Amino acid sequence: MQEDNILDMEFKFFDIDIKLEESLEIDLSDKEGFILINDVPFFKATINSVNNIFLAKIQKVLPLEESLEVEEKIKG
Repeated sequence: MQEDNILDMEFKFFDIDIKLEESLEIDLSDKEGFILINDVPFFKATINSVNNIFLAKIQKVLPLEESLEVEEKIKG
């Protein structure tokens, strides 16, 4: 039985204001936003980048209702 490796998962980070997606090559410092897995917002997090290595500190797991609200905002 093969375990899912979290490193093989695709993560996206969205900040509602500047809507980050593919262009994470900008300087980020303590930027709050949301981590999406398979386009669903799962976590609220703070993200930092050091030499294009991104570190996300998860603040909370989003309950379903809040996740749906965030998803609506992202889709705009």
